[in-house]
Amino acid sequence: MSSTFCTGKSQKKTSDASPQGADVKVLNLSKWFGGPNNRLKALENVTMEVPKGAFFSVIGQSGCGKTTLLRLIAGLETPSRGRIEVDGRQVEGTGWERGLIFQEPRLFPWATVEHNVRLGLPDRDSSVWPDLVAELLELVGLEGFAAAFPRKLSGGMAQRVALARALASTPRVLLLDEPLGALDAVTRARMQKELLGIWHKRKITMLAVTHDLDEAILLSTHIVVLSERPGTVKSVIPIQMEYPRDRTSMEFNRFKQELVKLLLEEVS
Repeated sequence: MSSTFCTGKSQKKTSDASPQGADVKVLNLSKWFGGPNNRLKALENVTMEVPKGAFFSVIGQSGCGKTTLLRLIAGLETPSRGRIEVDGRQVEGTGWERGLIFQEPRLFPWATVEHNVRLGLPDRDSSVWPDLVAELLELVGLEGFAAAFPRKLSGGMAQRVALARALASTPRVLLLDEPLGALDAVTRARMQKELLGIWHKRKITMLAVTHDLDEAILLSTHIVVLSERPGTVKSVIPIQMEYPRDRTSMEFNRFKQELVKLLLEEVS
């Protein structure tokens, strides 16, 4: 399955397209699985607003519905109750304006790096592909690897390809389901820097799930704390620190202590 999903006809774009973020509203959202006699509630009455161009991270205990929330915004799941709007339009299925990056790269092993990225734009005029793919590979630091196959890539490089493919449809909202979780510390730090660079350059609205509190503070304009299942919004914390952020600063650690306290409140 590709890291980006498209429905209908995408608008024709050139390689120098400069996408801007979209605002995302989640309104009284609930999601449950199973029938009335065997119902599992994942999310309940979730309401939040992600402003255009913001970087939100979502944290919470395992099983609290973080990934389900991203899948709902991506249009891969249907709300049981409530609604999701992107720039005022209700989400009803997948769309080019929303890109999703999974925990694993999910690259096609038979396709080159260039081909994997191109698969993010199946309905685009092929005349723009070469320049666009070259621009995206340069953006994620993979110049010179267009002809390589996934088996030749490191884990970090594979995630860069997945990121380039998700950006290929010029999404206005980029959803990240803990794509850096399996990387080593050094590679993860490099990818965090790459994400920030892309966010600053393209002004895309980003919404990321992470279990790493340092990562959430390092990247985010706001952090959403979900309660244990069924997940509800326990708190939305604005991170008012200048970029780049210093992990060793007193302010950074103050935010971290606040997040730890919120998470531990539910541990009996």
